[in-house]
Amino acid sequence: MTHTWREVESEVIAFLETLPVPCGLFVADDSLAAVVLRAAERLGRRVPEELMVMGFGDDPLYCFASSPTLSSIPYPARAMGEAAAVLLQRQLDAKPLKSPRWQIAVPAVVARESSDTLAFTDPDIRQVVRHIRLHAPHDSLRVAELATLSGLSLTTLKVRFKEVLGHGPKQEIQRIRLQHLRHLLSNPALSYQDISSRMKFGSPAEMKRFFAKETGESPREFRTRQGACH
Repeated sequence: MTHTWREVESEVIAFLETLPVPCGLFVADDSLAAVVLRAAERLGRRVPEELMVMGFGDDPLYCFASSPTLSSIPYPARAMGEAAAVLLQRQLDAKPLKSPRWQIAVPAVVARESSDTLAFTDPDIRQVVRHIRLHAPHDSLRVAELATLSGLSLTTLKVRFKEVLGHGPKQEIQRIRLQHLRHLLSNPALSYQDISSRMKFGSPAEMKRFFAKETGESPREFRTRQGACH
């Protein structure tokens, strides 16, 4: 198996060498997209500045283990299952199909570092934003930690951050965490305890308070609206 993947990686490298720079690449699944990222690294092709990569499946095993983290489109398994059930029921009822082909809308792209370019001229703020987008989904970062990371004073960090993004670092942390929280809540297989643990909230109650404060609705109301109430 190792030898097989090395062959695949060599083929991917050869393919990447034929592509213009910059360009974007949509890959059939996350496992192959992870190979593309490794091949790009071996080629010295910068991701996402020179090569944007998008996978399919949103498999956390590949998306977060890759460097940079992999952007992906979630697999619409629930929607496909519901469509299949409708088709099967129509066949059982001997009803004609409206169309021989059904199209299933895919969920929104989950943007991560492999496609999310940061066109900031300020290198210190660019470093901080990258750190937030990589770690905030799984950890409640503190602004003081970001100041230490950047080597800037807390006041300077806040001023320069707002000049670049129009809001402060705390708001960016909350924005990224809320984005990831919405993504996890959309999966009905995950309990509130699962989600709270993954995102390092103190408790499910704390997670619910955060969501309600940021959105004006409860996680249950969000799941009901998304058709994912469990």
